[in-house]
Amino acid sequence: MRHNHAMNRNRDQRRLTIEKILDRDSVGGGRVVERAARKPKASINSTSEIRDMVNRRRVLWTIAALGILAIVSGIGFVIYAVWITSHAEMHLHAMRQAVIATQIYVVENDGRWPRSWADLKKHAPDEIDLDSAAESVAFDVNADPAQLATQTRKTFTGIRPAQPCYNAYEYALTDLIETLAKYSRRNGK
Repeated sequence: MRHNHAMNRNRDQRRLTIEKILDRDSVGGGRVVERAARKPKASINSTSEIRDMVNRRRVLWTIAALGILAIVSGIGFVIYAVWITSHAEMHLHAMRQAVIATQIYVVENDGRWPRSWADLKKHAPDEIDLDSAAESVAFDVNADPAQLATQTRKTFTGIRPAQPCYNAYEYALTDLIETLAKYSRRNGK
């Protein structure tokens, strides 16, 4: 019996040695790799499991795409808001320059309204850039100064912003209306 037990042990050792040699040759590095108990790969048993896996992937890709779209949209909105803000401020300055230049013209010409941008430029100080203002401001060269003198800053039609701008020019517009009213009373119109 003892002899039989020893033979079984020798046979097991020989089998282990052969497996080590086969593993060493297949690895090629000369190191001994012992076989580990390998788990069988998970198998997909039904088409419903395949469908569930595909649906999960679709949901993940959809969520990822929506996330990327939200980020890109947010960045685009910020860029657009900065662009609009900078242009609105630029148009505000153009509007203020046009109102101030018009007020100077009205004072220097005894209450008359300018008939062109060229008339306005002749009387405007050098620091006022009416060339760029002409692109941002709608100027009624046919307006009647007596009628403009009766309007409010909200209803004033002689000078209007042609582009979106902030309304901080309205105080200068009030001064222009008061100047027009003063000359209108003086001239008896």
